[in-house]
Amino acid sequence: MLFIIHEFFENKVSTLFIQHQYETYNIFANIQERGLFYLIRIKDTSKKGSISGSLSLPVSCEFDEEIELIMTRKQKFYKTKGYKYLSNSSPFDFLDSENLFYTLHLRLTQFQLENGVYECIASNLDKEEFPPEKIKELYHMRWGIETSFRELKYTIGLTNLHSKNVEYICQEIYAKLILYNFCEIILANIILEERNRKYTYQLNYTMAIQICRHYLRQTFVTIDVEGLIKKELSPQRPHRQYQRRVIKKRWVSFAYRIG
Repeated sequence: MLFIIHEFFENKVSTLFIQHQYETYNIFANIQERGLFYLIRIKDTSKKGSISGSLSLPVSCEFDEEIELIMTRKQKFYKTKGYKYLSNSSPFDFLDSENLFYTLHLRLTQFQLENGVYECIASNLDKEEFPPEKIKELYHMRWGIETSFRELKYTIGLTNLHSKNVEYICQEIYAKLILYNFCEIILANIILEERNRKYTYQLNYTMAIQICRHYLRQTFVTIDVEGLIKKELSPQRPHRQYQRRVIKKRWVSFAYRIG
């Protein structure tokens, strides 16, 4: 999935593509052809099969390199420096029987986070206007998208579909997006009272979604949506860290679940 984000950065509007899947050369080329700007996190150089790892870049250090690759499907350039061979099974929209080569421009920036982990960013932003520190700042802006995907997938339930027809699936996706936007608008207008408590409290998003869903479903009885959401609070406990448990899941169709 690709998202276009418009952010004001030093009085300029930058249009950025942020990717929510693994990197591919085809994505880079498509954005390049459209004349847009992108900033995409990719696997760092230590990961097997990563784009940065295949370019013989440093593993455990920071760098900021501009790279020009000539993409081709001709096998004689398989290990030729400056060329990137793509097999016929690798999707790439700009190589065919008439176009045997395609020039791709990449900028790879790797920096170290506070926890010691290295992150590698692919972009086409100007090095003078966007030095590595600004790349790092822009990368941090993607966190809102990460959390919104988590809410859409798990809290609202976008991983479970109830339809088989493509049009109905799209209808269900849009319905859940409307629910998400409706809940976000409600939460943005709720102001919590400050009290002398051990922790700072925040709104419980899961309960807020349930309340908003019930409100949209009800026909006759009017409920105080904001009042009910205000009662559902959860404490913010700082400096709590847990090891991330990565569990691969895919969406579950309705036909499979009823079987």
